[in-house]
Amino acid sequence: IDREWGSGSIRAYQYVGGLFGRNLGNVTEAMYGGKIQYYKDDLGTLQYEYTTIGGLAALNYGSIGQSFAATTVYGASDTSYNVGGFVGQNLDEAKIAACYAISTIVVNSGSNNRIGGFVGTNQAMIQSCYASGEITMQAKAYVGGFAGYNDKSGSILRSFVATMKLSATEGYAGQFVAENLGTTRKAYYALPDETNNYYNAGAAEVGSMKGITEVTAKAQDELLQNDLLSDALY
Repeated sequence: IDREWGSGSIRAYQYVGGLFGRNLGNVTEAMYGGKIQYYKDDLGTLQYEYTTIGGLAALNYGSIGQSFAATTVYGASDTSYNVGGFVGQNLDEAKIAACYAISTIVVNSGSNNRIGGFVGTNQAMIQSCYASGEITMQAKAYVGGFAGYNDKSGSILRSFVATMKLSATEGYAGQFVAENLGTTRKAYYALPDETNNYYNAGAAEVGSMKGITEVTAKAQDELLQNDLLSDALY
């Protein structure tokens, strides 16, 4: 799929993406801008124990390049979430490159949530991407400025968090990734300041970095002027 775009407001459950619930193919130059909200059915019944939400795609099994999402994601039901500003979960042999997400994410319930400014759970390849926005987490979670959870099979390369206001009250929090079991190389996040970037972990613990972790803090101006940004903006 080339040059696909969409906008609007979505209310749904289980696998919810701005353009794709599940991507199995090749996507380039796609865009979604709007609001995504999880909801129960008309009787107030919880539909699924786990919900995956992504600004562009909920589940990615394919290839996505040169694309972006600008979304507001809101989850407020008793379920567990995989939420990413760009994709909720990146799986198997999938690859995402030269993409970015600008998102506002608010989740105030559930347990074992995995929340990231770009990806909730990564189990594949992400390269030359960046995230910006705001995350407010009021339930137990892995919450990171870029990724909530990078699994053993996950690789994140040459990617960064440009601006991020991150608040978490419980669980694990990280300015780039909350839990890294895989590979994270040449990754950066902007140094905190009083306006555009802050990191309030509350009662949340510092995330675990058991995998290969190369994450560095840089001044925001330096991030926005170097070649990382030109890579992400293709």
